[in-house]
Amino acid sequence: MKWCYLGLLLFFGALPVAAEPLPLPKEDNSALLHVLNNFEIVAEKHTANTFFRVIKVLDHGECSPGRPESCPERTLYIPVSTIDLAPDEQLYKLPKAKRWNFLGWIHVPKHVGRDHFVTFEVKQQQPSHTPKTGGWIDTYYEIGVNPWRGYMKEIAAPTAQIP
Repeated sequence: MKWCYLGLLLFFGALPVAAEPLPLPKEDNSALLHVLNNFEIVAEKHTANTFFRVIKVLDHGECSPGRPESCPERTLYIPVSTIDLAPDEQLYKLPKAKRWNFLGWIHVPKHVGRDHFVTFEVKQQQPSHTPKTGGWIDTYYEIGVNPWRGYMKEIAAPTAQIP
């Protein structure tokens, strides 16, 4: 009989007990919340020792018909990180624009160092200064980044070829 009670005690002791749910802590960071709710990864590249992402974040709002200047702006973020136990990390941010388009990779070195950059091209679009003619003004940029430095250089036309 003792073994029966011991067996029942062990059986019922092993059943899960309904516990009160614990409230999740809230993060009070409105800028981070905006990014996490409105981001899109538009490009991603990994090398042997580094990874790169191009992330587009859209501001709130919508375009009014026939008024491109009313469209919400976009920001491009470029997080870069080495892949090791103590990674070198950097976050770059391009200026806001009505439209940003990732065009393609220009150069991706096998290994990234302080003087070796992953480069890619983007197109920035802003509303025309002459609303009667409408349309957008296109400006092309070459972006170069590594975990230590980054640059943005205006170029005449896109040349990106690497898929």
